[in-house]
Amino acid sequence: MWNHMLTKADEFCKIFGIPFSHIDMSSSDPLLQWKRKVDEVEKWIADAREKLHLKNNVRDFAVLNMLPETANEITRGIDNYCVPQLNEITSRAQDILNEKESSGQKNAEITETIARLSEKINDLRQYTESQKVHVRNETLAFFTEKLNSSEVMVDRVLEDLKKLRSVGSEAAVVRDQVDLIKESENYLQQHLSEFEESKRQIVEMEDKGYLSTDGFEGTLKTKTVELEPRMAAVEKQFSDTKNRLAKGVINFHGQHKDDVKKWLRYCERKLNEINSDADEINSVYDEYCKLQELRREVIKGEQGFLNTLELNERLIAEAMLNEQQGKEYQGEIQAIAKSRNKLQRRIQEKHSRLYTTLIEGLNGMLSTSIHAFEEAQATLCETKLCEDFDTATEQMNGAKRIAEGMVELEEKAQGTLELATTITTFGILILNEEDKTGVDEKIKQLREHASTMTGKSRVEFNRLLDEYLVLFRKEIEDRKTWIAVNENRMSSSYLEIEDLPGFQKELNEHKEFEEELNQKNMEKMADAAERVTELERNYKTDVRNLEKRWKVLKEWSNDYSLELQKVVKEWKVLKQEQDLLVEWLDPNEEQLSKINEKINWSDEEGMKKQIVDLKV
Repeated sequence: MWNHMLTKADEFCKIFGIPFSHIDMSSSDPLLQWKRKVDEVEKWIADAREKLHLKNNVRDFAVLNMLPETANEITRGIDNYCVPQLNEITSRAQDILNEKESSGQKNAEITETIARLSEKINDLRQYTESQKVHVRNETLAFFTEKLNSSEVMVDRVLEDLKKLRSVGSEAAVVRDQVDLIKESENYLQQHLSEFEESKRQIVEMEDKGYLSTDGFEGTLKTKTVELEPRMAAVEKQFSDTKNRLAKGVINFHGQHKDDVKKWLRYCERKLNEINSDADEINSVYDEYCKLQELRREVIKGEQGFLNTLELNERLIAEAMLNEQQGKEYQGEIQAIAKSRNKLQRRIQEKHSRLYTTLIEGLNGMLSTSIHAFEEAQATLCETKLCEDFDTATEQMNGAKRIAEGMVELEEKAQGTLELATTITTFGILILNEEDKTGVDEKIKQLREHASTMTGKSRVEFNRLLDEYLVLFRKEIEDRKTWIAVNENRMSSSYLEIEDLPGFQKELNEHKEFEEELNQKNMEKMADAAERVTELERNYKTDVRNLEKRWKVLKEWSNDYSLELQKVVKEWKVLKQEQDLLVEWLDPNEEQLSKINEKINWSDEEGMKKQIVDLKV
């Protein structure tokens, strides 16, 4: 029957000139419908196996709690969906096998498919039952591991408590004990919470029937009952130890705080003995040595201050101080920190005063200032304006920055000269004649530069500015001419171009024009004209007008370029289609001429032949 239907469909297509492939026969093919049904059941089986899959090394209560119910649902699905579907598939298969046109190969394929599907259903049923057992085992292992972890916690906290029997004698040890208290408390609270959660989850699983209260599984409940008093005992022992240790840490902190106060008073007394106003070089050197010794004492005692500050913050953060103690200790620490900061500030002030009287760094300071003047002046003198306008504009910007920077250099030089003069005033006592001569020579040279370099830089800048203005005016005139000439392009049209090579040539020439147009960017020139105040007003007006004309030309250029590109692209496509048509016409020209011959209406056979040739 099916083959007969295919034959009729083929005849129908030939009569009406329809390709046979355009007819969808799948909706009427019993075998294809049957295969779809098989695919649906196999997909359901694959999805079910995926839902039952429990990833290795992943133990999560939510997953373990959900999988038993999922397994029960799949068991019901096997009975209520898979088995009825298999029966229906088997029945339909028998109808297909009973067709006369059915081949041996098709029969074998159908039989094999039914056997495979039946085997998959049985495998799924067995896999579902095995997963139920597997999930139960995983659940047992999950809670066993959780309870074992709680046991480990009890042992670890007890070990930590042994380290907290007495307060240490050093700040670092006490700090570590405070850290250990916090760490152990977090660890204890975490496991206490997890233990309570485990108890609740075990009861939940037992209530649902996922865990038995008898046999090995029943030991979970027994273990939780045994652990409860141990957990409560270690929690109480930790609380007692924490309270006892907190009192000892507070006492230690108070003693350490008093030691820091004594240290600060000692340093302040030593600092007051140092005369930072000494004006004789030997005295300056002696006082500087005293200050360096005090700085070493400060560095040595600084760690004690930092330990006290850190311990105070820990005590507040860990709530080891009551409200009154917290306010009192915080006020004392702030006062200590204020005194320490004041001490450091005073030491730095005295150090700066004494240090500036020494020769170290003077030669480098003078040389740097001298070099800055000479380098700036050399840059201006060596600058030769480029004929390219944009490059010359950048050169002028750099020259202007240098000329303006000369004023800042002069101000810095005056400060350097004042400092150098202060040092050399009493430097005679420590400097040999050779060093003094070298310093005096650099001071003389820097004074000369500071008084003359600004004027010299202005002369060089004016020279460059005059050259730049000439170049600026010439560039304006050149661009006027260039824009005027190229504005004529906007009246041109590509409609006069006759072929593709002509358009391609026009496009290439226009790209060259675009590059030149971008090089003559009037926006840059307009910006330069605004910044150059010495440029005459009429030239600035010309630049603004040229900028407007340039933008119009730029907009037209962009549009014209897009139009040319579009024409070239479409023409290339048309050329390809033309070549394909010619390629097809050449070998079929003779055949087409015969088909186009005059029709002889009386010659029926000849007419049929012409029709057949035309269809081909």
